[in-house]
Amino acid sequence: MISRLFAAAARATLATCVVATTLSAAGPAFAAEKPDLRLMITASDTKVALGDSVDFTFTVGNIGKVAVGSALLKATITGAQSLSIIHQPSGQPNDCTLSGTDLTCTKLVLGAFSDDSDSDFANVVVRATASSSSTTRIEAEGTADPKNDLDEADESNNTTNLNVTVFRLPDLRAKITDAPEYVHGSPSVTFTVQVDNLGGGTDHIDLDFRTTSGLTYDSVDFVDNVKHGFKCDMHNPFAGTNYVSCTGGSLGDDESVTVKIGAEVALRGLTADHRTVTLQVDPDHNITESHESNNKAEFTYYYR
Repeated sequence: MISRLFAAAARATLATCVVATTLSAAGPAFAAEKPDLRLMITASDTKVALGDSVDFTFTVGNIGKVAVGSALLKATITGAQSLSIIHQPSGQPNDCTLSGTDLTCTKLVLGAFSDDSDSDFANVVVRATASSSSTTRIEAEGTADPKNDLDEADESNNTTNLNVTVFRLPDLRAKITDAPEYVHGSPSVTFTVQVDNLGGGTDHIDLDFRTTSGLTYDSVDFVDNVKHGFKCDMHNPFAGTNYVSCTGGSLGDDESVTVKIGAEVALRGLTADHRTVTLQVDPDHNITESHESNNKAEFTYYYR
């Protein structure tokens, strides 16, 4: 199935190339026919997160009218933590090899361009795994017939390159940094909460702060008035759970936001002697993160 997909994709591109070459050829009618190697590099994605993988497909095609019995491909892939060949060219006498960052394919047999055959191109696919700590981009480049052993109709399309960006996923951490351990009924209390982004920048961040009962929220203030785009609302419905919601925040690499949330404490009555408040960042899981386990923080306070 993979070979058929490669064949279809390569066939469409090579057909376009050979038409363009034919239309632009203005040589005399008696000029000798020649092969014409063309290297293409495609990638399964344009950017990957730290530690993720991307597949580079190197396609050597012959868009000329003369077959090639022994073509050479030399390529390099740099910036990756590891490399592996996951698909070898079909119907070729030799497998391609990897040595460090160097990819080599020897003695490629490529027929003359034909709409009715797949013999005029060869594909090799290399999987590159990004570093788990560095955002150095992954760079692939290669050349067909690097030693100029073949006399071709066009030498300008033998070399190409492609880069893939490596980025850090965000990693949002919720913390309750200050809160009253003991409370009395009716006085006001303040909870200080913090959201840290331990990873790469992200936006459209939401957070939710609530307790099942016992608090009526009356203020929300950002420390040093640094809001990072967050807009907060207090919800104290007649029936249901009181809570504070903040939406639309943005945090760059390793940035934080700190919020002070004020509330009035309800009388305990005959209820339990403690309450638990919960801070959750990205409560609807809209943001893809490197870690999801640190999005929630809890604190329990007690009535005297």
